[in-house]
Amino acid sequence: MRCLPGQASKTTIWRVLTDTDAEALDAALGAWLTGLAGVTTAPATEEDGESCGFVQVRLDGKTVRGAKDADGNQVHLLAALAAGTAFLIPSLINGSLMGMGDVKLALLLGASLGWGAVGAIVLGFIAVFPFALGSLVRHGGRARGATLPFGPFLAFGALVVLIVPG
Repeated sequence: MRCLPGQASKTTIWRVLTDTDAEALDAALGAWLTGLAGVTTAPATEEDGESCGFVQVRLDGKTVRGAKDADGNQVHLLAALAAGTAFLIPSLINGSLMGMGDVKLALLLGASLGWGAVGAIVLGFIAVFPFALGSLVRHGGRARGATLPFGPFLAFGALVVLIVPG
């Protein structure tokens, strides 16, 4: 195997991974993540009052900042799963219906906008309609087999949701 300059070989990566002290790595990453989350380092306690040595660290940024809906529920992860799944199903049925980039973008919109992603997706479909209609008028029946990139229209919908209040 020939490696490019500055690129580690498989054996070097294997040695680093197998020689790493797992407990030291766990302690270092735990301290770093705890510092990022702003969580106190006091360990949680078990019911009998003894220290169990664990600190809860939440890695989801919306959760760390305390984003909640009107009922107090943290819904961004559920919205991400719902939006991603809604776009994944057509992609699995027929790969030409929806690209995987659109699936990933919908998942990220759900994670960042929460249930506002539904509005962004609806606005994306409304925005793509004139372009699809124009393509159909211009190219006739050949346009039925053509594809339109949907990502820019999803991004437009997300931008509108972020800018327009309500």
